[in-house]
Amino acid sequence: MAEEVFTFEDGNGNKFDFNHIATFDVGNDWYAAFTPVEDNDVLKRDEVIFFRVVEDKDGGQTLEGLKNEAELNRAWRAFQKLLEHDECECEECEHEKSAAKKEKKAASSKSAKTTKKAAKPAAKQTAKKSSK
Repeated sequence: MAEEVFTFEDGNGNKFDFNHIATFDVGNDWYAAFTPVEDNDVLKRDEVIFFRVVEDKDGGQTLEGLKNEAELNRAWRAFQKLLEHDECECEECEHEKSAAKKEKKAASSKSAKTTKKAAKPAAKQTAKKSSK
């Protein structure tokens, strides 16, 4: 199975590749979590960046930066819960084990070292999905 890699472009035209590790909901909001494919000037490979998934005017999906620290903390707590559920090994566990969560665990099994980052809220992010 090909790994999901997204290319993001910053405001200066620099392009960065990120692994998509999870998409999850918190209440009525959806979030996407990514880790850099390679260390860069802003993020290390063991850091996670979050975007809010929103519907654009054409009915498609786009990624936006988080509004504030409270939203970042809410997304972070939900993401940590996903990691905890995925690490559960019991046979009687009723936790969901969706394909997205399994991919996320494989890409981010280093939860203890993972740190959170929020995308800048000022502009919508341009992302291009590619297979590598």
